[in-house]
Amino acid sequence: MHQHSAIFDNIRILNSNGARLLFILKTVNMKVLNMNSLNFHMRKFDIDFEGASAPILDRVMKAYGFTAKADLADHLGIAPSTLSGRYRRGGFPADIVTRCMAETGVSLDWLATGHGDRVENEALDVLNFPRMKLIDGQLFKSGNQMFDKSMFQAGVNVPKDPACVIDGRNQYVVDLNFAELSDGVWLVSIEGKTSFRILTRIPIKKVRVSGVGMAFDCGVDDIEVLGQVIMTCITPGVLAIQGQHSNNVSDFFSD
Repeated sequence: MHQHSAIFDNIRILNSNGARLLFILKTVNMKVLNMNSLNFHMRKFDIDFEGASAPILDRVMKAYGFTAKADLADHLGIAPSTLSGRYRRGGFPADIVTRCMAETGVSLDWLATGHGDRVENEALDVLNFPRMKLIDGQLFKSGNQMFDKSMFQAGVNVPKDPACVIDGRNQYVVDLNFAELSDGVWLVSIEGKTSFRILTRIPIKKVRVSGVGMAFDCGVDDIEVLGQVIMTCITPGVLAIQGQHSNNVSDFFSD
C-alpha cells in the first residue's frame, strides 16, 4: 500500500464462510504510534470466528496489563456483566480486538490465535509503562500504556521511569525519576491527597504551590513530590494546558 495508515484503516480477513470481516481503526486511536516508522508485514493465518471468546479476551487483558475483568470493562466503557456475557457467548470479539490493537500495538495474529509475535514490528520504538487513575486524590493501578518515543519533542529527554496518570478526561506522562525539583508542573501529594500542581522554587529551600485552589508557599520538604509532568495528552473537546483541564480559557494557568 502507498500509505501505511491505510493498513490500519482497512484490515480484511476471510472467514470460513467467505464473508468479510472489516476492522475499522480510526486515526485518532493511532496517535501514539509513529506511522512513518512502520515496516508493516502481515502473514496469513486462520481465525476461528465461532470458537470460544474467553482466550481472546484474556489476551486482550494481558495486552492492556489488566489483572481484573472489571478493569477491562471500565476501560471499554461497558458494565462488568456485559463483559461477562461476551466471555460466555463465544464468537470472535472483533470490536474489542480492534480497539486493543489500536491502543496497545499488539498484533492481530497474537490476539486472535495466541501465536506469532505479540508486537508485529519489533523495531517499533515504543515505551510500555504503568498507567494509573487519579480518583479523589488517590492513585489506582489501571494496566499499562504504550507510547511512541517519537512523540516527545526535540530537546525533551525520554523519561527514565515513566508512568501515565489519568485525571478526569486527560492523561499525563509523568517521570517518576527526577534529579531535582525545578519550576514546572508536578504530581505531588499534599496531606495525603495527590494532585497536579505548578511548583515554583523560591528562596530559601521553599516552593510556591499553585494551579489548583489558592496558591501558597511552603518548605520543599513539606510536600511529597511524586513526579514531573513531561507531556499532557488532551482529550478532544476538553481544553488542557500543563496538567489542568477546563471548559473556560480564563481558567488556564501557564508556566
